[in-house]
Amino acid sequence: MDSGEISIIVIVAGLLAIFVVIGIFNRRAHQNAWSDLAVQAGLAFEPGSFWGKSPLVSGVYHNRSLALDTFSTQSGDSRTVYTRLALAVDNPAGLNMALSGEGLGSKLEKLVGKKDILVGDEEFDRRFFIRGTPEIAIQRLLANSSLRQKLLETRSVNIEVKDRTVRYTKQGFESNPDTLLALFDLMNELGVNVDRLDPAKIN
Repeated sequence: MDSGEISIIVIVAGLLAIFVVIGIFNRRAHQNAWSDLAVQAGLAFEPGSFWGKSPLVSGVYHNRSLALDTFSTQSGDSRTVYTRLALAVDNPAGLNMALSGEGLGSKLEKLVGKKDILVGDEEFDRRFFIRGTPEIAIQRLLANSSLRQKLLETRSVNIEVKDRTVRYTKQGFESNPDTLLALFDLMNELGVNVDRLDPAKIN
């Protein structure tokens, strides 16, 4: 092995070491942020592991089971991390709803015939793509002006109501405790309004 090959090996090993150190540093920063969040919200925190299990914030928030974690998807050599927040609901009306910001994906869905549910608020209808059933239940849910305003003020919205869970996902690792506490409150308010829907007034 000549000196050139040795130099390449040393450079590669050095870059790998830097990558690992940065990864450990970022993970510890994220863990500290979520640990502080758990204390503020009265929840439990599990740090997870570097190569495997996601960190987890969980417990009961305003009388609802809550879980905050991350997951990742792989496409070729590209790996994308998402932050996921799930809150338990009763969902007596059997609501099934997906609400997301308008984008290229939603425009393509409209082109292939996917229906966008409108709620009668011009800015809200312009900003969000809504689909699901029963349509009247979704419209009554989003008739709440306070809830609509909080959704409009949220930077990234991708929410699903299905069965007995309200779920929020966002690309990337969200580590800001203030942002996450605001999301907890938004999701709780959404859950309260989902549970207030009267099945007898929907069918």
